[in-house]
Amino acid sequence: MNVTKTTLLVGSGGVGKTTTSAALAMAGAFGGENVACVSLDPARRLADVLGLPESTNVTPVSDVQPGQLLTWMPDSRTSVQALLDAWLPPGDTLRDNHLIRLMGDALGGMHELASLVHLPASVPSDVNHLVVDTAPGVHALEALSAPERVRDLFDGPIVRRLIKIFSVVGKPRKRRWFGASQRMVDALAKAFGERLTIEMADLMTGLGRIQPRILALAKQSEATLRAPTTRAFVVTVPQPKPITSALRIIGMLEQTGFRVSGVIVNRTPMAPEPALISPTQTAEVNDIMQQMREENTHRYAVAQASIERLRKLRPSLPLICLPEFDASNPASIARSLAKHPALLEIAGSAGTVVQAAHG
Repeated sequence: MNVTKTTLLVGSGGVGKTTTSAALAMAGAFGGENVACVSLDPARRLADVLGLPESTNVTPVSDVQPGQLLTWMPDSRTSVQALLDAWLPPGDTLRDNHLIRLMGDALGGMHELASLVHLPASVPSDVNHLVVDTAPGVHALEALSAPERVRDLFDGPIVRRLIKIFSVVGKPRKRRWFGASQRMVDALAKAFGERLTIEMADLMTGLGRIQPRILALAKQSEATLRAPTTRAFVVTVPQPKPITSALRIIGMLEQTGFRVSGVIVNRTPMAPEPALISPTQTAEVNDIMQQMREENTHRYAVAQASIERLRKLRPSLPLICLPEFDASNPASIARSLAKHPALLEIAGSAGTVVQAAHG
């Protein structure tokens, strides 16, 4: 990858994080950048937001000139299989190893692990801005630490020892230095069966063959996510509970070494306009109009109080307040947001974002 700028969008569920990710990626493309928007959210809503068919392949988005926009919604199975297909010759036993498939289904975080390790091999070389739509809430922090976990796992003593132990399977037993490993393999075969032991041996010896490549990709992904030009934006909405969640996520990102560049507050309501009370309207209509204004006034007051709380507790963080949209179509909302001056500024800036408020 030749990415010069990476933007991470992090937030709890239901705050419009995926819509904001898509809008920011489009804003970058509108500004002339070659952008890749990668979604690590298993819900895979990015396709709906961009009006695309769901696919695990890198997919271009039209009408975002003068730049280019590619999207990628990987899953663990396709990511692992794509790497194995690229690295292993036809007929290699690791390609069809059942334990590899079980790992993809059973291990928590395997989606993010496989996807992020596969990231450097999947993003085209001409992409200069990477936008990452993370999983909701604290799961995002697990995803962003995936490259380090892969590196620690495959470069750690446990995997190295297992590779060495299972290297005796199918080898002559007369070698003395295989003795302890052979006894351990024999004990496993008695306990779990010969077939499972052979599968485990194929898995570990296969991992031994591809270990250097996995480590290289993990280190490249880690370097991209931890680069000085990488920015994290926490996405929220102006309500008490989401603001509390956003504050918690900010703290956790900072504790794990990520630079939080700002908070994006979605769905910020406009100040309510006076109710259209008219003597020509019935009392019932006037009552409905007045009730609507009171409800809008309450929503606006809650939103302003929530934003003020965020400003008070995190005064150094820029707040980017984005407006509400009446449109129910996510793709329409994303394209409207992509033209908002604040998002265009974020997309075009590698440094600190200027405070931008709405209402």
